[in-house]
Amino acid sequence: MARLLLAALVIAIVLVLVSTAVRQLTETASNVRARVRNLPLGERPMQRLSFVLLVALIFYAAIWGAG
Repeated sequence: MARLLLAALVIAIVLVLVSTAVRQLTETASNVRARVRNLPLGERPMQRLSFVLLVALIFYAAIWGAG
């Protein structure tokens, strides 16, 4: 009987910890989504340069990378 009570207590503690972690993760994910929605994308010169270099690499690989 004591083992059953101990097991029930451990399961209850684990469930509380898991539910708290899931709630915290959900809250963090919604905060991240809100931040991403408000980010100015592609407005920095370094981002533009990175995009141009990526496109150039894709064209290079498509044209000369097959050989």
